[in-house]
Amino acid sequence: MTTYTLTVSTNSLGLGVINGAKASVERKRALVSELINGSPLSKNVASTNNLGVASFQLQPDDGSTFYELKIFDLVGIPIFYKIFQMPPVDISISDLPIQDIISASAQQAIQSASDANSSKVAAESAKTSSESARDAAAVSSTNANLSKVAAENAMNIATLSAGIYSSTALGIAATSNGSYFSVPSANNSEVLILYKNVSGVATDTLKRTPSKFLLDATIAALNLKATIAIGKNLYNPNDPDVAINYYVVGATGNIAALTNYRATGYIQVSGSTNYAVSHRHQYAWYDSLKNFISGSTTADNAPAIIASPSGAAYLRFSIYTTNAATFQVESGSANTAYEAYSRTLQDSLLNSSVTSEKLAASSVVSQKIADGAVVTEKIKRLSVNPTQTTFLVVGKNLFNKNAATIGAYCTNTNVVVASGTYDISEYIPITPGTAYKSNYNIRTSCYYSEDKSVISGGASSDITGFTAPSGSAFIRISIYHSNIDLFQLEIGTVSTSFERYQYLLSSLDGVPIVTSTVETDYLTISDKQYISYGKEISIYPENIIKDYKEYRGRVGISFSGGRETGESTKIIPTAGQLGSTISASAIVCGTDFSPLITKNFSIVVTNPNTSTPTNIQNIGDSHTGRMTWANVINASPAAVGLTFSGNRTSNNASPSVKCEGQGGWNIGSYFTVDYYGYLSPFMQPINSGYLYYGMTSFWIDANSATPSYNAGSFTGIKSLFNATTGRKISPNVNDVMGDGGGYIKWDGSAWVAVLSSEFGGFGFSYAKYRSAWSIPSPDILHVLLGTNDFSAVSESSFASVYAAYKSKYDQLISSVKSDTPTVKIIVGIPFTSGRQGKYGTLTTEKNKMALYLLAKKLNSDYGGREAESIYVLDYHSIVDRVYGYDNAYEPPFNDYSWPITGDGIYKSDNVHLGVDGNKQMGNAYMGLIQFLR
Repeated sequence: MTTYTLTVSTNSLGLGVINGAKASVERKRALVSELINGSPLSKNVASTNNLGVASFQLQPDDGSTFYELKIFDLVGIPIFYKIFQMPPVDISISDLPIQDIISASAQQAIQSASDANSSKVAAESAKTSSESARDAAAVSSTNANLSKVAAENAMNIATLSAGIYSSTALGIAATSNGSYFSVPSANNSEVLILYKNVSGVATDTLKRTPSKFLLDATIAALNLKATIAIGKNLYNPNDPDVAINYYVVGATGNIAALTNYRATGYIQVSGSTNYAVSHRHQYAWYDSLKNFISGSTTADNAPAIIASPSGAAYLRFSIYTTNAATFQVESGSANTAYEAYSRTLQDSLLNSSVTSEKLAASSVVSQKIADGAVVTEKIKRLSVNPTQTTFLVVGKNLFNKNAATIGAYCTNTNVVVASGTYDISEYIPITPGTAYKSNYNIRTSCYYSEDKSVISGGASSDITGFTAPSGSAFIRISIYHSNIDLFQLEIGTVSTSFERYQYLLSSLDGVPIVTSTVETDYLTISDKQYISYGKEISIYPENIIKDYKEYRGRVGISFSGGRETGESTKIIPTAGQLGSTISASAIVCGTDFSPLITKNFSIVVTNPNTSTPTNIQNIGDSHTGRMTWANVINASPAAVGLTFSGNRTSNNASPSVKCEGQGGWNIGSYFTVDYYGYLSPFMQPINSGYLYYGMTSFWIDANSATPSYNAGSFTGIKSLFNATTGRKISPNVNDVMGDGGGYIKWDGSAWVAVLSSEFGGFGFSYAKYRSAWSIPSPDILHVLLGTNDFSAVSESSFASVYAAYKSKYDQLISSVKSDTPTVKIIVGIPFTSGRQGKYGTLTTEKNKMALYLLAKKLNSDYGGREAESIYVLDYHSIVDRVYGYDNAYEPPFNDYSWPITGDGIYKSDNVHLGVDGNKQMGNAYMGLIQFLR
C-alpha cells in the first residue's frame, strides 16, 4: 500500500524550533455511519528533532477518511491542532489548506464522537449485565421452582390450619375414622407431620411439610453446586465485539481497518497471569473499565505464551482470517489441543470423594484440584526433590560428580563395563537440537528417550562436544576418572570457566531470586591473548575478578615461563617461541584452597617484524582520539607497510595517525546524525545518490583559529569547506548538509533547501561513509568503545544499557562487513578504571565493576568467532591499575614526613592511561595486528 511523507515543522507553523515536541496524527472515518466505537483507524506518534521537524508515512484519503494533527509542547500542553486530508504526494503540513476541505458529515462525526463513546460504555455495561443474567439462568430457574413449592406449601398449611393439633391424641379425638390431621414436627427441617385416623389409631402417612430452614439449605446447596464456567478456549467467535476486517493496534489498543483480519471481543483475563495463544498477532491488554494498559506489535503467527500485566481484566487479539476457525486463548504456560468455545454447568458437589483404589495415569491435573485443596500436612515429608520445583535450577555445569558411578564406563548402546579408568554420569537432561560442550574429553556417550530407552547416535570415541539428537531427553557420559573433580558439561559450543555442579535459585522465566549465596561466576578473561616476541604481557588477577579483595591470596595465574610479581604474572616470549601457543590458566580457590573456578586460556606469540601492507582504521572515544598506544607499533619494524585511515588526526601518537576517535563519545554518538552539533560521519542519507557532510556550523568551527574540542584535529578535510559559510567548496549533485536548522542540497548549480523526507532520513552506512570521505577499504577495523557507555552504570542497570550497546555494535559490524566482506574486526575490551590508593574509592571501584561486567559480556558474545573474522583484544586483563596511570602522591596528612608508598598513590587521571599503561596497551595491540597481518 503506497504511503507518502507528511512533514511537520514547528518553525514553519510559527511555533519556533521545538526539539522533542510530541506530534500525533490520527486517521478517522468521515461518515458518521462508519465510526467504529469512536476510535481512530490508525494513530501515528513522533517527536520533533533538533530542527523542530517530525515526519509521518501516511496513506492518501479517498473522501471517506480524514486526519487530525495535534502538537504538544514539552510539558504536554496542546499548542497546535489541524484537520486535513492527505493527498497522494509528499507534502508539508504548512502547505495544506484549512479544514474546510472536510465534509459536513465529517464534522458531524467529530461532534458525535463523545456521544458515541458514552453509548459504547452504556452498551458494554448492558452487555455485561445481560451475560451475567444469562449465565445465572439455570440457577434462577431452580430457585424459582423451589419458591413455587414453598408457596404451595404455605397455601396448603393455610387450608389445613383448622386440622392441626398439638398432639396425636387430640387429633384422634377430634376426627372420625379415615380422616386426616396434622401435628407439628420437632425436626427443624419439617413443619407438620400428616397422620390418618385408622379405626382410632394415629397412623403416620410419611408425608411432611418442609420448613424454611430446609428450603434455604437446599437453595444454598444448589447455588454451590451449579456454576456456569467457560471452557478451556476463552475466545468466543460469536462475541458481538468481534470486528471482521479489523485488527488490534498493539501500541494503542484501538482497532484499525485491515482486510483478512479480525479483532476479537474483550476476552476476560486476570492480571499477572500466563496465557497460551495458538497464533500470535498484535494484541492489547485493558483494565476493568476497558482502558488500554499495554500491548504488543509482534506478529509471527506462531504459538506463544504471553503474560498479562498487573491490573489487566480484558484482552483483545488480532486474528488472521484463515486461523479464525482454530484460534485459541487458554490460561497457562503451554499450548494444548484446540477446543471450541463453550459454557458448561459445573457441579462441584458431584464426585466429591475418590473411591477408586488407584487413579488413572495423568488423570489428576491442576485444573481438577481446587485452590487450597492441597495443604502442607498432606504432602509427605521429604517427598519433593529439586527437579519437582520451579525455583531450583541446575547451574552452568550439568555434570554432578557426586551422582557418578565410579570405576565403570557405559557404551553407546547402554552396556556398562567395569573399569578403574572411567566414571559414568547420571542421566543428564538434554534438549534436542541444543549444542553442549565439555572442558575435558568424553570417552563414550549414550542417548535416551523420555522413558530412558536407548536412542542411537552416542559416541564411541573421545569427543568434547555434541548436539542432542531428535527424540532425546537424557544422556549418560563416560569420562576419565582423573578429570572428575574439574569436569564440566555446559550448554553451548565454547568451554567456559569451571563451576561446581550446583542448584541455583531462579524462577522459570530466568529471573534470579536474590539470596545470600556466594556468587561463583565472577572471573573473566579472553580465551586468547596476543603478544609479539620481545614484548612483555602481564595478566592481573585484580582485573579479571569481579571482587578481587574477597579472594586475594587465593588466585593463581600460571603458564610456562611466567614470573609472578605479586600483582601479576608476566612473560616476555623469545624469538624461539614465535608461532607457538602458550597454555595458561587462572584458578580461584575457596577458603580451603579447593578450586572454585578454573579458566583455561592461551598466549599466542606473533612476529614483530611482519611488514605485509595493511590498512587499519580505529574507531573509538578519547583513547582512540589520542592513539598514544600506537607509538609501540610505530616505533617497531612493524611500522613498515602499515597505514591508518580516518577523518581525524590523533592527538598523541608519534608520528600522528588517522582515526575516527571522538573524545567523550559512546557508541550511540556514532548513531546520531549530529551529536551535539558535531559530525558523526557514518550517519548517511538512506536513499541512494545522496551523501551527507555534516552541519555548516561544524565546519566553520573546525576552520576557526581556535576550534572547539570536538571540531579540532580535522586538519586533513576541513579545507574542503568554506571557512565563512561552512559549505562544501566543490560539491557534487545531491550532496547534503545541515544548515540553519534545516537541510540543504547541491542541485548542480546552487545550494537549495531540502526536506529529510526527500533523501529518506538517516541510517548508519559504512559504505556511504567511505564514499563521502574517500576512505580506503580497511584490512583491519579496530573498535574500542564502552568506557563512556558504562562509566556511570550500576550492576542493576547494566543489562539494559548493554542490550542497547550490543545492538548498535552488531549494526556497526554488519554495516562494515556488508561493505568490506574481507575486513578483520577487532573488538577491543576497554581497560579497567585506575585504582585510587590501597583499596580504591567508591567511584573507581564502581567503574571497575561496570567495566568488568562489560569485559565478561564482550568475551562471551564476541569471543570464539575467529571464523567470522572477529577477534577480541583483551586490554581489560593486561593494564596495571596503579602504575599504568599517571600518578599523584597524596600523603595521609600534610605533616607526613616518611616516603609515600603505593598506599598513597592517587591517579591524577584514573580514566586515561599514562606512558607506561599505554605501552602495555600498545604491546597487546601490536601483538594482534601482527597476528592478523
